[in-house]
Amino acid sequence: QGARWNPYWAMLVLGGWDNDGGHVYSIDPIGGTEDDKYTATGSGSPMAYGVLEDSFKEGMAKDEGIKLAVRAIRSARERDIFSGGRDITVAVIDKNGIEFVDKEKIKELAK
Repeated sequence: QGARWNPYWAMLVLGGWDNDGGHVYSIDPIGGTEDDKYTATGSGSPMAYGVLEDSFKEGMAKDEGIKLAVRAIRSARERDIFSGGRDITVAVIDKNGIEFVDKEKIKELAK
């Protein structure tokens, strides 16, 4: 890896809340950022984007958003060999701060 231009690649997702509302950014390895309503990254992102583009609606309730996030991740894991892992972690970021969704709730939604 040491002979390559950039030996370690990370595709970061940054989310937060300010006076203008919620924001989510996808930060690529070269430093580009994009502020959007939703984002996905990694090799499974085309599958996740398919789900997000089909089902995202402005003003979704928190539970709808959680279900959509789990569905998008599940779609990527099922259709991309490099997207994996047993656990899905979902965090809700809003004006009240950050809340991690209960693992049991995620497991139920992922069935």
